[in-house]
Amino acid sequence: MKLDKNFMIKFKLSSIFICFIVISLSYSQRISAQNSNLRGTVKDVEGAPLIGVNVVQKGTTNGTVTNVDGNFSIDVPANTVLVFTYIGFSSKEELRNGRNFMEVTLSEDHHVLEEVVVTALGLKRAERSLGYAVSQIESDAINTNKTVNVQSALMGKVAGLDIGEAATGIGGSKRTVIRGISSISTSGDSSPLWVVDGIPISSGSFGKSSDAMGGIDYGDGVSGLNPDDIESISVLKGNAAAALYGSRASNGVIIVTTKSGTTARKGYSIDISSTTSLSTINDLTDWQYEYGQGRDGVRPTSQQEALVTGVSTWGEKLDGKPTVQFDGIERPYSAQKNNMKNFYSNALLTSNTLAISRNMENTNFRLSFGHTDSKDFVETGKFIKRNVSVNAGTQIDWFSVDLSSMYIYEGAKNRQYVGGNVRNANYTLTLIPSNINVLDMKPGYHPDGTELIFTDGAVTNPYFVIDRVYEEDSKNRLMNSITLKAEPFKDFYLQSRLLQDYYFFRRMNYQPEGMNWQPFGGELRELWQEFQEMNYEFTTGYRTTANQLSFNAMLGGNIMHRLARSNSDSGTPFVIPGIYTLNNTLTKTPSMGKVESQTNSLFGMAEFGYNNYLYLTLTGRNDWFSTLPIDNNNLFYPSASLSFVFTDAFKLPENIISYGKLRSSFARVSGGAEPYSLDLEYGLDSKNYNGQVLQKINSSEIPNKKLRPLISSEYEIGLESRLFNGLLYFDVAYYNKQVRDDIVSVTVSNTTGYSEAIMNTGNINNYGVEAMVEVKPINNRKFVWTSTAVFAKNYNKVIGLGGDIKSIQIGRAKNDGVFINIDEGQPYGVIKGSVYKRDEKGNIIFDKSGYPIVGDGSTILGIGYHDVIAGWTNKFDFGNVSLSFLLDGKFGGKIYSQTNRWAYTAGKHKNTLNGRENGIIGVGVKEDGSVNDTRIDPVNISSYYSRLASIAEEFVFDASYIKFREIALTYYLPGKILQKTPLTRASVSLTGRNLFYLMNKLDNISPESHVSSSNVQGLENSGYPEARTFGVNLNITF
Repeated sequence: MKLDKNFMIKFKLSSIFICFIVISLSYSQRISAQNSNLRGTVKDVEGAPLIGVNVVQKGTTNGTVTNVDGNFSIDVPANTVLVFTYIGFSSKEELRNGRNFMEVTLSEDHHVLEEVVVTALGLKRAERSLGYAVSQIESDAINTNKTVNVQSALMGKVAGLDIGEAATGIGGSKRTVIRGISSISTSGDSSPLWVVDGIPISSGSFGKSSDAMGGIDYGDGVSGLNPDDIESISVLKGNAAAALYGSRASNGVIIVTTKSGTTARKGYSIDISSTTSLSTINDLTDWQYEYGQGRDGVRPTSQQEALVTGVSTWGEKLDGKPTVQFDGIERPYSAQKNNMKNFYSNALLTSNTLAISRNMENTNFRLSFGHTDSKDFVETGKFIKRNVSVNAGTQIDWFSVDLSSMYIYEGAKNRQYVGGNVRNANYTLTLIPSNINVLDMKPGYHPDGTELIFTDGAVTNPYFVIDRVYEEDSKNRLMNSITLKAEPFKDFYLQSRLLQDYYFFRRMNYQPEGMNWQPFGGELRELWQEFQEMNYEFTTGYRTTANQLSFNAMLGGNIMHRLARSNSDSGTPFVIPGIYTLNNTLTKTPSMGKVESQTNSLFGMAEFGYNNYLYLTLTGRNDWFSTLPIDNNNLFYPSASLSFVFTDAFKLPENIISYGKLRSSFARVSGGAEPYSLDLEYGLDSKNYNGQVLQKINSSEIPNKKLRPLISSEYEIGLESRLFNGLLYFDVAYYNKQVRDDIVSVTVSNTTGYSEAIMNTGNINNYGVEAMVEVKPINNRKFVWTSTAVFAKNYNKVIGLGGDIKSIQIGRAKNDGVFINIDEGQPYGVIKGSVYKRDEKGNIIFDKSGYPIVGDGSTILGIGYHDVIAGWTNKFDFGNVSLSFLLDGKFGGKIYSQTNRWAYTAGKHKNTLNGRENGIIGVGVKEDGSVNDTRIDPVNISSYYSRLASIAEEFVFDASYIKFREIALTYYLPGKILQKTPLTRASVSLTGRNLFYLMNKLDNISPESHVSSSNVQGLENSGYPEARTFGVNLNITF
């Protein structure tokens, strides 16, 4: 692949910069000759070893953690003090006093519970001081049961976090929403801001269609992250939690913290993680296999008849007799039940990560290399990922430097079309008759390259799709952060950060000449996108305590500059067959684009504490947007949160309630407009006249010079408590969030010359409850059972769309009158379509021929979003063995299934068996009100089901489900064995993911098979089959 020249220059400069920093850090620290090795073990009061206890030389960053047997080893001076800390236990200091071995006992302290979480701007704060909801997921929950896209690993583990698995294949994009859809915008989405090591990154998808019309999903901006590099993920749910990020935080924030050398033991450490997994398709189809190809109850008797009925299973009963097929060959008229398994192959994934860490007294670094290769479910498809990351830091007296740098390469070949019909192999598999073996369609094309057709309709041979239609794409990405921090005085600091997110994305696909449905000579499309966001940030902070009072303040400013360039070219037809380049096309259509914007910000925070149990936190931020009018381009948004640890304020029986906290918050954040929303866009046309280049208006939207920032306001109250000596912990919250003045593109009449107009309109409200409950029914030194459940119920309502606007269409089904709309007074994303015409009693009305009459075509049939999300994790730790599993579920949403609709017309659905022998009388009434008694004869049964297929109500289903999402069995090698090896840690895990449904109300499809990861939900159309995965993980540390 030929990379962009600017990218190569930036990549080389970044590489030189990283190498320079790492080499400098490696040699900047002198090793003290007075240090000597100290070994030891850490246990609880019952003598059970504690895993992962932090052991740090007091006053330094020199430290290590205990292994699976509670043992540690560290090089420290003879008379130093060691500090031992562990979540849920009282910290302890021990003087070495010349000892070579130390045994330390830690006591549980439910009263203190000083857990530290990562919050906005990377600030680490005590959990007890937070007046809003923050959920933190540790690395084991992410990288034990690895997923290609780290978003999938969060499913069912955070209350209020909705992860959508669209039917888009390996490496496809995901949908992440916190506390419901909060934007009416048809062009945007409700995804949270992702921040990696302090770097705000672009997390959107790369060019997937937002509805069922068809397209390729090229993944998203999060799929490149390496799970093995992640230390923790913090989910900032509410506006108060995310307010310091300003306008970009209106949908919440997800903070990813990667591993660094500070967590490694003294000296060098080498970590190796290796994963091998095998994914197989989960074939949920259950078609009818009693009748075969044909029409009007008759099988084909000639090749031409076989082609005419190529997607028609309205023939005779299957009897095994030789019957002519699409290629003129006679084959047994018998059921072919394994077409899905015959067509799709298994997908093997291998992922390996090597990490080298060094932890010295004032300097540390971690350098990692990741290598992931995955085969797709089609023979020609594959996905690869390469990761290189560096985290390094050094401290010289009161000055410190920290570097985080990450390079990611993602490449894919032959991602498959989702939705649509032509070029969608799964669409073909849905329609081919029950007696046709897909293997007989190989190789999919003739020696001259033209398609081997099996039907005269707009359906493509699936082997032509995977072998002749071609796609490739690649993403090169750099994420860099350098932080300079000075602490010239006690409790006071100055900090500056330079943050960069850069990527270069390229994709190319072509359809060759010879496709039956498009015989015009083929087409080719190419596109590249270059994106860079730079953030220049400065903060200063001060903290102090006086008697029972504490004070913590921070002030800062940020300049965010964003630049995006793109170039797309398409050409058709190919002049010389077999040469698939743009230069070999007859008609070429180029297009270029450039988008630039900037946001300037000032922000601050003040935290007031009293007696370590009452905290008031105030924040404020003002953003100035380049994309809004000068006289209306800024907004100040405040937040206030209160935390009250009442168990420290009042004397309560600790054996009943050892920790309790009440919290509340209010915050307001904002959002700007897309660039160039204020004025018309102009461009140069690819055509010319009399030697002059033609110019044109590029805008398809009517601009608006009076736009103002949207406003998102939210309040939240919560309660968390630990009861009965740690047996039970719970966290519950109620929130209410309202967005007004949303910036929306509204459809206008084509007579205006535009398709949409940009307006400040719309008011959407989300409110609901969240809960997390953790129970430890068994908790002793030999066996620990931890059971954690999360639950969220969200109520969503579109309060208004502005003016006379009552409905906005945001998506549609393929070839059907089914739409996804935003309707005033309804939840976001209603499914609208046709229904059966019924009388006042609800009876279906049939016409005089016995066919049901189609009623209103714009009736609300359901909501595409689930309003209840739940997850249940159980973990059992016994000795050196750990077993965990996760069940998750979603409830309340509906889905329109075009796969089942196609199966009705084709005669593949089991329901179409009714009436084939003796005809059918529809249950209902005639137009005059009398009972329907008109029989549809067997010869017309296909027409009857085609009428049913035109009624959307028949194919809107309850998409609620409960799924056995994942399981992992891990064995940790005992310390007695490790002592005889150079290893300090070793474990092996057997894993499974997407195993089976405990509840699925749908026929033939997965309830998660939405065609899009955008805001448009509730549509399914011949999506990629679901995968079931089993794997083996090996983790070792030297």
